[in-house]
Amino acid sequence: MQNCIKLFFILLFLASCSQEEEPSAPAQNQGIVGLWEYESIRVEDSLETPYANDKMEPGQYKGSLGGERAEINRRRIRYYADGTYQLLWLDRGAYELGTEGEPNWQPSFGFYLGNSSGDSLYHNRNLYYQCSYSIRLENNQLIRESKRYMSTNSSTYNSAPYHGLWRRGNEVKFVEVFRRIE
Repeated sequence: MQNCIKLFFILLFLASCSQEEEPSAPAQNQGIVGLWEYESIRVEDSLETPYANDKMEPGQYKGSLGGERAEINRRRIRYYADGTYQLLWLDRGAYELGTEGEPNWQPSFGFYLGNSSGDSLYHNRNLYYQCSYSIRLENNQLIRESKRYMSTNSSTYNSAPYHGLWRRGNEVKFVEVFRRIE
């Protein structure tokens, strides 16, 4: 009986040792480390746009925000080697995505973790505002896909490609394309 108990604990120990652990963020995400600038956004495979509103949804260049603030290349994200990230606005410092408590909210800084195969990325994993992405690194681009709940109606924009594409609260496939600048 004593030998059976010892064998059980040995097998249990070996089983726990053989489980694959996720590598730490700095070791597995070296390709993502750096400064990335938004190039375009796309909702549900519609046309890509280089403009966004204040909720980071497709917007108009001379919309209610006025002037250049709708140009998304003014918004950037830096992924650090220590597993943290920072959202940056070219001339305003940090910004946040959405409003705290809303489903799309992402604070202006936090931590990230990718999976071992390099095709998924999490911002602030295991927190109530966790956000998961599918990612691809192609040449000098980072392409992030996620599910997003829209904050506005697409009919708000009078441009034909977006009219009627989504309504406020719809869950959509959201694609963000960045280019490496550092």
